[in-house]
Amino acid sequence: MKRLFVAVKITPDEAFRQTYSVFRQKMVFSRITWVEPDVMHLTLKFLGNTPVDKIPFIGQVLNEVTQRLPPLDFKLDHLGIFGSSYDPRVIWLGSSDPAKLSELGHATIDSLHQAGFHRDRQNFVPHLSLGRIKKVENRKYFQMIIDEFRNRLYIKGKIEEVILYNSILTSSGPIYQKINAFKLI
Repeated sequence: MKRLFVAVKITPDEAFRQTYSVFRQKMVFSRITWVEPDVMHLTLKFLGNTPVDKIPFIGQVLNEVTQRLPPLDFKLDHLGIFGSSYDPRVIWLGSSDPAKLSELGHATIDSLHQAGFHRDRQNFVPHLSLGRIKKVENRKYFQMIIDEFRNRLYIKGKIEEVILYNSILTSSGPIYQKINAFKLI
């Protein structure tokens, strides 16, 4: 069994890295597990523990999806939180214009669903997870920093491939192994 997910790799530029570093420093009073810039990705579908013998079939499905869609430009420019302001769980970066990312996500989810990988219960919201919140010491300060950086953190680029990853959980954090990449044409 392998713990699989389908995603697009996000490669932050230096401007994002610098702003992200300042943002993280200002959040020092909260316990947050941050995503490092070098492993950032936008998950399209989490498959979970999957038998190794299903990997070629998943590859066929993803190849069919990517053969139908062209590469796309994206911009992640909206900082938000999942959970409530009282109990925030995840800090994320989304798009103010998610149509193209949503099309890619839904095409992937729909094709994998038809292939036997069931949909998640929640709606697909294209986003880049930045940090998983363990504890917020000062909610007012936390919200002030979120508001301060709401429009300062952004990433733009081009998505040219969809990647099937294996996620290996370790005590020092997950390791993501690229199994295969599927080019958008």
